[in-house]
Amino acid sequence: AKPHPVQPQYQPVASVLEVVATLRRHLPDDTYRFEAGRDFAGRNIYRASLIRLESLERVHADSLRAGNLDDVIAYAKARALERLRAYDLAAESHRAAAERDGPLRDEARKAASLDDGLAEAIQIGYEPDRPLRSGVPPVPAPSDPNAAIADYDRRRALLDALGDEANGTFLEPVVMEEVERCDVARALLRGAAQARSRRQRARAGRA
Repeated sequence: AKPHPVQPQYQPVASVLEVVATLRRHLPDDTYRFEAGRDFAGRNIYRASLIRLESLERVHADSLRAGNLDDVIAYAKARALERLRAYDLAAESHRAAAERDGPLRDEARKAASLDDGLAEAIQIGYEPDRPLRSGVPPVPAPSDPNAAIADYDRRRALLDALGDEANGTFLEPVVMEEVERCDVARALLRGAAQARSRRQRARAGRA
């Protein structure tokens, strides 16, 4: 038998819960080792879920005004934002979810703290493609390789500490991704600095 159609007054709630259920299936995904999940249209599942939730909030603002799903929506948006490296926004959403005294409060508080740390970590050192915090200017390309490598070392130390806290949580693979991103950037910079040094020595030898 076909399921009974959802009555119009409950459609916004049903739509939100559908998006949340889809997102929740992908929260345990190890995006460090495997590509992020895709929706039926081939879009990144985290980005697609975030867009759908924000759209539902706009379209059904009146129906959702009672606030019964505020913590659920905020928590789901935070989890999607984390996978998109928008850690500062994720922390804000987690704190909004923790305002309600419910089953998500403790987990949201812990996640907000981790997201704050990740937001701080990814601002350390040079990374041209990183998401920027509002009002924070981009870090210029390094002119001193040794200072730049020291920045990456500070970033890595902070990420290592966050990794211990994130162990066993949905943020564990996210921290691992950031560690790898930091290590690759450091290795590329070090390699470029060594190549530059070799060229300088070669020119000096021909002089």
